[in-house]
Amino acid sequence: MSKKGMQKDKHRERTGALFFLLAGIPALAVVSALFAFAGFLLFIPYLNLVSAVVLTPAVSVLLLRLFSQNARMEPVFARALTAVASLPGAYLHICVMAGVLSGVFGASPVGVEEMRDIELMEILKAAVTVLGNAAHYLVSPGLLWQDVTAWGGEGWHILMAAALSAQIGLPQMFIRKRPGPDLQL
Repeated sequence: MSKKGMQKDKHRERTGALFFLLAGIPALAVVSALFAFAGFLLFIPYLNLVSAVVLTPAVSVLLLRLFSQNARMEPVFARALTAVASLPGAYLHICVMAGVLSGVFGASPVGVEEMRDIELMEILKAAVTVLGNAAHYLVSPGLLWQDVTAWGGEGWHILMAAALSAQIGLPQMFIRKRPGPDLQL
């Protein structure tokens, strides 16, 4: 590398993108997994939908805003990084939801009536099985896809697709350019 190239790199500004990714990916993954599991703890109709498309993206936006305080990125680059940070969390949300469905309710598709009959303690007792199934789905997307399509009659595949699109898409709406040279989320 020439001297001119080395001098140019030395005076280059830090964008904060690496911190944004290293802090954002694990934080969003933990939030997604917790909300996915919590959606089953109390049977409130549509709590799974609310946790997938409202609560998790809202908390994600707050966390991403916190992590982007010192970031200096162009909006297009910030959108790409936000999608990269959100995708693992959204996928983990789907894996945990599928893990709860298979770990607590078994292989048969579950509907509203079956969910009303399940006790809170049954879900909590099955937490180890749920985590095992979620980990299995995490490393084997083919099995996840197979099980999600098997539960299609009850609308779980639509809920999981909504979780994926909302958790990646909604944080994108809050990216805007500050008057200065940096990004505001």
